[in-house]
Amino acid sequence: MEQRAPGTKTKRRRPEPVTVERRQQPRAPLVYSELFPSVTASIEPVLERALGKLGELGCLNGSHPEIDLALHEALINAIKHGNRGSRRKRVELRCFQLHDGGILLVVRDEGQGFDPSEIPDPTRPENRLRASGRGILLIRSFMDEVRFERGGSEIRMKKKT
Repeated sequence: MEQRAPGTKTKRRRPEPVTVERRQQPRAPLVYSELFPSVTASIEPVLERALGKLGELGCLNGSHPEIDLALHEALINAIKHGNRGSRRKRVELRCFQLHDGGILLVVRDEGQGFDPSEIPDPTRPENRLRASGRGILLIRSFMDEVRFERGGSEIRMKKKT
């Protein structure tokens, strides 16, 4: 046992840091990004620019109408429901070309988010005449994978080739 002078503290040995190897997934390249105000008049020009860029890269692969409609619905929802139409808030669109040739579209708003499980099913008889609630249904039917992140203020939509 080591002897020490009275009143001195023993140095505690810190444990060696544990390194965990993570398998790095290659990041998909960002091919288009735009930040724009929450104004519905912005949607068509943003769609035109984003889909134009994706078309140039050959990412649409015959799915142009489905991607157009899904992205339109996501942008409308971000402006109308997420940002509650506030012109001071903005919407961000990011488009990525996946390594398998598919695309990832990310729409983020500055709103409080929502719980997608609380959205009433628009196909149920009691909801069929409601004025809203079909956008997410359309998005899910046209895209291959849909996830909500950041408490519902971000939607991630994948379309495979």
